[in-house]
Amino acid sequence: MDDPYAHATGAARYAPLHVVADQLIGHLRATFDVEIEDDLQVAADLSMTPQQVIRAVRVSPQSSTAAPLTFVFTGFPGVMVHAGALYEAAFPVCGCDGCEEPVDYLTTALERLVAAVTRGGFSERYPVGQERRYELALVDPDGAGHTSGAVEPPHADPDRLAAAALRLRHLRGGWAPWPGRDPVGLIG
Repeated sequence: MDDPYAHATGAARYAPLHVVADQLIGHLRATFDVEIEDDLQVAADLSMTPQQVIRAVRVSPQSSTAAPLTFVFTGFPGVMVHAGALYEAAFPVCGCDGCEEPVDYLTTALERLVAAVTRGGFSERYPVGQERRYELALVDPDGAGHTSGAVEPPHADPDRLAAAALRLRHLRGGWAPWPGRDPVGLIG
């Protein structure tokens, strides 16, 4: 008998994730005061760069206390997101035939992650305690969901961890909401 967990024959079903991520980037550009870097080099924001990166976009709010987002489009197709200093999420997490993660669930999860980050519902702490754990919390904007936990830090690179510790030290209470884009003609 064939093991469904050993194959990803229906990977094309995840193609809508690229469309949704692209739409989210467009929404962020239109709504918030951000800098956009559309360059494969920003895929290095991830702790481990996927084999087939076809596009990478970093969206940085014009506030040092608001968390940046990096979208990495993979050839699988899938999307990986780096948020803030250390957080990473993959859409889909696996993609094999056995897991068969529903695309509508994944697109909603991606949208909720972006909404939580941009509305100030995201916090990270590192290092925590003698074990130097990594703590994170994501709160859905509508309050319907909350994700939190304390885990081993996601990166083994000591330089990256030191930079994250320095950056997060000044963010008591979590990352700030993203500043909105100034309406044309109203300011200045």
